[in-house]
Amino acid sequence: SLRSLYLLSLLSLLAAGGSAQAMSTGEYVAKAGDCTACHTAPGGAELAGGMKFPTPLGAIYATNITPDKLHGIGAYSFEEFDRAMRQGIAKDGHRLYPAMPYTSYAKMSTEDMRALYDYLMNEVPAQNVANRDSDITWPLSMRWPLAVWNQLFHDD
Repeated sequence: SLRSLYLLSLLSLLAAGGSAQAMSTGEYVAKAGDCTACHTAPGGAELAGGMKFPTPLGAIYATNITPDKLHGIGAYSFEEFDRAMRQGIAKDGHRLYPAMPYTSYAKMSTEDMRALYDYLMNEVPAQNVANRDSDITWPLSMRWPLAVWNQLFHDD
């Protein structure tokens, strides 16, 4: 698990005579998953979304994953967060584009997922930054075909 890797990394650093900055398991999971790379736009607040991802159908924009209750994930329960992270289904039930690599998190341990949730909800400052809609136009923006995509390609 990521917790084991974290502890091994910490022990290796200390054994080599280095010093380690205190970091929660959740922060470690977030760094290992490189959440900031996708959820922080150039010049934007950390994890507040807005990063643009061009696709052949139009651009998609990363969402705000800070604990802001209006624009971020602050109103998500752990179960809703877990469903988004592992199954690609948002709190309101719409399917996420697989640009959000939920397929990569599907087999993550519940312990690590809980640590990530706790980190995002309790250690990351809320950012009142609105999410941006994708540039994909209708009918290509319909989300129901993503359920078919999941049936074909998502190994949970």
